[in-house]
Amino acid sequence: MTRPARRRRSPIFEDFVILYPGDQNITIAEKGLAEMKETLADSKVRIGDYYLKYRRNYKAAKVFYNEAITDYPDSPVAGRARAKLTKVDALLADQEKAAAGTAATPAQQNPPKKKRFLFF
Repeated sequence: MTRPARRRRSPIFEDFVILYPGDQNITIAEKGLAEMKETLADSKVRIGDYYLKYRRNYKAAKVFYNEAITDYPDSPVAGRARAKLTKVDALLADQEKAAAGTAATPAQQNPPKKKRFLFF
């Protein structure tokens, strides 16, 4: 099932639970709703893993881990996201510390360009 299809189904399960609380299929709807939420939270964590591992974009990874925790706090995936978020926070702190230690003067940051001569 594609991601947009999952997002469309989630409100359907929620509506069913609200509109028909005494229905015999309520357990199926609640189970489906829980699976949808867990799947969406897992997708956010996987996107965060991509940014962490392949792009080394720690800020983006932090955003996706926070979304998984904020949107689906009761899911088991949120626990994994919290653990990864502490790892990302440590990496961000190290990155900022390294950036502060290598701060150079403006002359060192932009050395003068070498002159190039073209011969025809």
